[in-house]
Amino acid sequence: MRNFSIPFEFEHEEKLFWGMSARQLVYLGIFVATFFFCITVPLFSWIVRALTVLLVLIGCSLCAFLKVDGVYFDKFVMIYFTHRSRNKKFLNERS
Repeated sequence: MRNFSIPFEFEHEEKLFWGMSARQLVYLGIFVATFFFCITVPLFSWIVRALTVLLVLIGCSLCAFLKVDGVYFDKFVMIYFTHRSRNKKFLNERS
């Protein structure tokens, strides 16, 4: 049986402002920019703008603060879609 060594990755995010890392501040900035855009530019009705702000708030909050199995949600989603999109060869398939 083959053994593969797995390198130990210690990921430590440095806290920059109010105990938040740079990644979390970027998601906060995305939310604030979307909020002010939806408030100042009345392209759609208030219901559509409110739903947009709510969805962006939920998405940014999940990506900034939620951890799934010790990995932040944004990285988890990228890993998930990378795994789903690559070609897989199963052992029971015939070539």
